Amino acid sequence: MKLLDLSWRNVRRNFRIYSIYLISMIIGVVIQYTFSSLIFNEDVLAALENEENFQVGLIAASIVVFLFIIFFILYANTFFMNQRKKEFDYAVQLDGSTKNFPNDIAFESQDEHIQHQIETLIHESNHPVITHETIEGILVNPVTNRDVAFEQSDYLTEDILLFSETQFNDIVALRGDDQEVNLHGQEAIVLSKIDTPKQFTQDDQSEFTVKVGDESTFHLIERKDYALLGPASNLSNTNVFLHLAIFIISDEAYATIQNSQNTQMYELYQIENAKDASALSAQIQAIVSQSPDIYYSAFADGYAIQAESSALLLFTAAFLAVIAVFALGSIIYFKQLREATDEQKQYAILRKIGVSNTEMKKVIRKKLLFVFLPPLILGMLHSLFIMNYSIFEEVRDFPQLTSIMWAILIIYFVIYFLFYVSSTNLYYKIVNQQK
Repeated sequence: MKLLDLSWRNVRRNFRIYSIYLISMIIGVVIQYTFSSLIFNEDVLAALENEENFQVGLIAASIVVFLFIIFFILYANTFFMNQRKKEFDYAVQLDGSTKNFPNDIAFESQDEHIQHQIETLIHESNHPVITHETIEGILVNPVTNRDVAFEQSDYLTEDILLFSETQFNDIVALRGDDQEVNLHGQEAIVLSKIDTPKQFTQDDQSEFTVKVGDESTFHLIERKDYALLGPASNLSNTNVFLHLAIFIISDEAYATIQNSQNTQMYELYQIENAKDASALSAQIQAIVSQSPDIYYSAFADGYAIQAESSALLLFTAAFLAVIAVFALGSIIYFKQLREATDEQKQYAILRKIGVSNTEMKKVIRKKLLFVFLPPLILGMLHSLFIMNYSIFEEVRDFPQLTSIMWAILIIYFVIYFLFYVSSTNLYYKIVNQQK
């Protein structure tokens, strides 16, 4: 999907809401302006016999309309800020999709028929399987408050998944990550990509109790910034894009509760060209939706959302920057024209002492060049620098990005060049006016 297509897709999603807001605000401002105009319109007041009562009524109505518009704008802005905050939260959670979605495709194996359908789709797709691993976990209910183990528990599933250290170390070794663990007894390690890594000390409340049949208490020793399983991307699941709450426990602790009925199997696939596997993911989504509670995660889904958010932000920021540049150029332009009017006497003196028109034009060009050039250079450098922000990480590989950036820089240059040429010519005409 092209970068502009991603931007346009996001714009269309929000166009209706923003259109209603814009139209309502325009109508409100028009009504307010109409009331204000009537209050001070001499023709209207001249036609009235009771001018004071009319003005009082209009002023009261105008104040009511004004307050309504203010509260409407504040409420609407709060709504849109919350909407953008949710999108930004998703972008932050999905930032660095390669790490947050460590498996190109991962799903919970509950039904043999569904599993067979998914595996058939994957093997028959244009994305050959690189690796396929199966891991076993135990789903448990937390007894201890989850905030003891996680900082942002709202972004995590309610239940907790337990995996043995051997399974974890095998997956880590397969990925080539240096994250192996060595646990004993009831020791446990917390995995969370959205929380700050932490070493639990004796001063911390590091005892965490879970219930699976009987209660088991684990001693938390560390919280790792690592993802064994990516966020759920099953759109039919109420936990969509929630991260899984995962504990890694020792083999002996895992063996004591392994016979639990809450044992779950997870299939992990690494495939070729995972970024372009949106069509495959959509097909799997159609199958997974038959069981709403089944876990499913795909790198392509997270990558698409991250790329779409980055594309919209880049697209919007670029054109807002053009507007800002145009506004700044206009301010500089009119400021120079005002200075030209103030400096007519100085240039008149230069003419009297024999300075030619050609030399005066050179002086004006050099003067205005140092006025318009620094903002232009600063704007271009800022445009190039902003691409290093992590929020744009997922759109840097798009082939259209370079051409878009150059197009924006050219627009910057053209706007300022036109301002420069126009202000130079008009500046010269103003200072040469005969009083």
